[in-house]
Amino acid sequence: MLNQAYKAPTLEEIRQERKKRLVAVVLIAYADESMDGSGNEVFAIAGIMGTQEEWDNLELDWRKRTNGRKFHATDCLAGHGDYEGIPKNDRVKEYRDLTKILCKSSLMGYGCALDIIAYKNCLLRTTRNMPYLHCFVDVITSLAFGTSVYVPQHQKIRFVFDRRKGIEITAGELMGYYQTLTEYKQSAFLGGVTFSSIDEVGIQAADLVVHEYMLEMYYHIHSEKPHARRSLRPIQLLIDSHRFDFTSYGKVYFETKFKESLKACEEESGLSRKSYLEWLAKYNRHDNDGNKVRYLIYMNSINNRNSTS
Repeated sequence: MLNQAYKAPTLEEIRQERKKRLVAVVLIAYADESMDGSGNEVFAIAGIMGTQEEWDNLELDWRKRTNGRKFHATDCLAGHGDYEGIPKNDRVKEYRDLTKILCKSSLMGYGCALDIIAYKNCLLRTTRNMPYLHCFVDVITSLAFGTSVYVPQHQKIRFVFDRRKGIEITAGELMGYYQTLTEYKQSAFLGGVTFSSIDEVGIQAADLVVHEYMLEMYYHIHSEKPHARRSLRPIQLLIDSHRFDFTSYGKVYFETKFKESLKACEEESGLSRKSYLEWLAKYNRHDNDGNKVRYLIYMNSINNRNSTS
């Protein structure tokens, strides 16, 4: 509901409030995940990273435009939550205005969207958490690589994830594994992970971006010409900014490149059910979703290190 009495904080007020909190790293990445309405077709994760100063500047403009409302992409478009009672045209305009504010900022982002049905048909033995873990690893490694390339080597990136229930393997556990995995070249750039909520502007911004990535994949599945729809949607603004990138993992990818890469991995690195079970025994681990992903991370890190040594 529109809050007429809301007064947006000044940039100095935002900075003073931030000083009360410990910020141990220079780059901060906010990440969020999204699913289509049915929860059976598309899964997506996106992260946005930048310096604390860049986030402060975004927060100033973001709060002014939302008038203090807690932005949530689906609520804004459907008229729910803080957007209940607000005319559709006003809600759509705010959504687009916030996209423009994000594009004009100095922040950078990456995300991926996955066709759940195609993924399950390819792997056969996958579980309900595997699409999340697949996208999670992709986003984390991409942002970590960006940190290693674009900032001085003594700086790290701290991740802030939306606090969600229902995910068996938490982001914190996997991040901890990445940080201690010496075979992973970018482990030195990972500065930890915390969890927040939609109250934080960074999570709100990530929610907007991941919602657009999710819709892009949804239209790709259900339309022969998904790019025709794109030009009418805010995602085109993100693409045109050249600072927000995303990858779509659809049916063609899983039936060709993904299967080929799995086969190549098996042949070149011994990635097989037998080697996986040997790895479990060596480190006294159980067969579950988390350890499947840890094993893939471990083998992929070794292969990448060997290929560049």
